[in-house]
Amino acid sequence: ATQSADASRCEVECDVPERHLALLASATSKPKCTGGIAPWMGRQRFEISFTTANGAVKFPIYAQVTPPPMPVVVALQPIARGDVFTAANVALQDVGYIPRANERRVAVDSIERLIGMEARQQIPVGSIVFAEALRSPVVVKRGELISVSSQTSGIRVRTTARALQDSSRGDLVQVESLQTKEKFDARVIGPGKAVIVAITAPESSEPSPPIETARRW
Repeated sequence: ATQSADASRCEVECDVPERHLALLASATSKPKCTGGIAPWMGRQRFEISFTTANGAVKFPIYAQVTPPPMPVVVALQPIARGDVFTAANVALQDVGYIPRANERRVAVDSIERLIGMEARQQIPVGSIVFAEALRSPVVVKRGELISVSSQTSGIRVRTTARALQDSSRGDLVQVESLQTKEKFDARVIGPGKAVIVAITAPESSEPSPPIETARRW
């Protein structure tokens, strides 16, 4: 309860041996509970410590902590990589989802957020849809010739290059010059278009050193 706001709605199951219950019944101090790991759900190992007339006692308690069901988006049919999410292939369902301690994935809880997005990876039917599996629709295809522009000091330069990977709007895409075969990165701004942000070196505030010249006498 000190670690999770949802503790009061969670279901906790644990099996404590009779010998430990007997020790607990003879406690002369208030039991203290420690242990467990974030997010404090799933299989947990706690430790109970207290004192008795015979001294200090500590023993582990293994518990299964089940959170209340939460609404998340679930695939209603197999979704292949590159498929576009629609209201027909996903649904919002209450699932007893238990994230792992090192879980960085975030389950999607809104169908509206998915509509029009593409799948980065295959999602089996019945699986929870995570935010990392989403991407904006691909607007630049690998091998496609795209227009790349660059602007600096008021001068705009435009050229044609070949995209070396699939990319969405806002992504950095590696492209190859048709003339020099040089590879460089550009930011995708729309279908078949990318832009290079030119970086100019800052002007130095220090005065330039004097130039010495040689004279012939």
